[in-house]
Amino acid sequence: MASSPGSVLPPIPSFPFVNISTGLLTPTAVQFLQQLYGAIGGPGAVGTWTPLLQGSVTTGSPSYNAQTGNWRKVNKMTWFFSQISLSSLGGASGNLSISGLPYNTSGAATILVGYSNVALSTAYTEIVGLLADQSSTLNLMQQGTNQSMTPLTDQNMSDNSILLISGTYGT
Repeated sequence: MASSPGSVLPPIPSFPFVNISTGLLTPTAVQFLQQLYGAIGGPGAVGTWTPLLQGSVTTGSPSYNAQTGNWRKVNKMTWFFSQISLSSLGGASGNLSISGLPYNTSGAATILVGYSNVALSTAYTEIVGLLADQSSTLNLMQQGTNQSMTPLTDQNMSDNSILLISGTYGT
């Protein structure tokens, strides 16, 4: 759905966004998110990107059930969404990151990450992605109340981990 500035955002659908048995986004959810990004409006570029999970000690060769990403750039802001559903961690080891974002950042950004089948360390409750200035790689971190942020590693992941990442950053 192409939209022009000032258009109405698509209505939020009354269907499940995630298939409970597979943990993957439903096709209708993917279509809704594409429409939503298209309705942001204004001049700009849109596209897809391929999120690549990698380790800092051994990059590895993960296998994916799903590996998708969409983005929209308006002026100096980039909105993005991605889904990674692993079928195998593929030997990736060390601190984990996701590369392949369409643009380098202008300034740092912190991105919240939804997840399933990830074993966070004791007292940690969520995953965030850190984008350093002039980078297109998202470093995955875990954080919790009264806990210092620490890297997410291969020890936290499993061969069926799922990551849903959506955010905005300056370019």
